[in-house]
Amino acid sequence: MKCPRKRYRRYRQARLAGTRGRDYPLEHACYHSLRKNARKANSRHRARYRLMRLGLVSIGDHRVIHHRNGNALDNRRSNLAILSSAAHRGHHRAQHAR
Repeated sequence: MKCPRKRYRRYRQARLAGTRGRDYPLEHACYHSLRKNARKANSRHRARYRLMRLGLVSIGDHRVIHHRNGNALDNRRSNLAILSSAAHRGHHRAQHAR
């Protein structure tokens, strides 16, 4: 499905106002399938796979790979940190509260 821009704009406004539920097919067509967003997601998956090969994380361990500088495309080992899900959530909450 190609992204209907006007429909997506109205959908986002209604979502921000809290008057509408989620429309997953529309979100996928207009956000997740964009090349830049797909590239970031792929990079995040590669970062986790890289740390899995090093034996630092495993599937189902409830840990998150955090990019220290916020750039999901930067997968240098010095930029990656392993956090619990709760710590990662708290880190981003504190970061957005500034």
